[in-house]
Amino acid sequence: MKNTTKIFTALFISAVISGGVYYTQFTPEQREIRQLEKNVQLVRDYDDEEAWKALEQVPHERLRLLAEKGNAAAQYQLGVYYDSKDKKALAETWFKKAAEQHFAMAYRQLALIEARKHDNQQKYIEFLKQAYQLGDKGSQMLLAVNALEEDDKLTALMLVEEVAQQDYAWAQAQLGQWYFDGNVASRDWKKAFYWFNKAYANSKIYHQDGVYQVARGQSRPIIIQRELAILYLLGIGTAKNEDKAVALLAEIPEIAQEEDIATLSDLKIYIVGMKDKIDDPLVQDKIEQLEEEMVASKEPKILILLGEKESDQSKAKVYFGEACDAGSQKGCDNIES
Repeated sequence: MKNTTKIFTALFISAVISGGVYYTQFTPEQREIRQLEKNVQLVRDYDDEEAWKALEQVPHERLRLLAEKGNAAAQYQLGVYYDSKDKKALAETWFKKAAEQHFAMAYRQLALIEARKHDNQQKYIEFLKQAYQLGDKGSQMLLAVNALEEDDKLTALMLVEEVAQQDYAWAQAQLGQWYFDGNVASRDWKKAFYWFNKAYANSKIYHQDGVYQVARGQSRPIIIQRELAILYLLGIGTAKNEDKAVALLAEIPEIAQEEDIATLSDLKIYIVGMKDKIDDPLVQDKIEQLEEEMVASKEPKILILLGEKESDQSKAKVYFGEACDAGSQKGCDNIES
């Protein structure tokens, strides 16, 4: 027994020493490079905001030194730095150097340069495909956007589904939005909930303030929390849960506050405004029921909001009239205006 204990002790000490030797064999510069490459990869694979912030803190002088020594991640990040300082020629130079080493994200940046600077669609697509083949998820999404703009919905859907399976929040949110809206894929509330929920979870893991979609060269936020709150409140695609809807509303990032939806009443008004845009009879019935409940509450604020959102002026005046009867001067004033 004593001999066995001695053997295990010796093995443990050996493992600790070996681990220490393994760690210390890296110079400070090598450890710095490993951290740089790790953060760049986190940005590439997950759009990790914390990794992005860490990269922004690396002094450009240090990046330049590492880039001159031939490190592709440093060359790419130096290009990002110069691009942020509007030094486009220098940025392009370093992106090209990184691309020569088959650095995926450098090809994506070169594609964007071709689109911005030269308006060269052929080169833009060529560079995106090179980045995609090297595993760049952002480039795969841009190829999906391009396919959609060419009205090739099937290719767009296949590209986005593939990268969504790899826990890429942008793709998951985009897929959720397509199933929610029913304009690229057939509307499917369960799939919409599934992908929005996945995107929501991954946006938490990777510290994302917002997830964006791109269309016709413009980006706008996909408001994951709002869409999930709608599904929870109506009980479509998932079980009805008003508490979860309220909690999600509190998490909507400031950058995504397009519709000024801060309270449950705001969300209900927003949902009522969706009724004519959704051709699903079951959902329309749920929205009508929600509207009836809101009117029955006789709350002046809600009645006024319903009136302000109503496109039918005669119906709007009915809401304002009920608000007026409930003691709201604003409701009375709106009847006359």
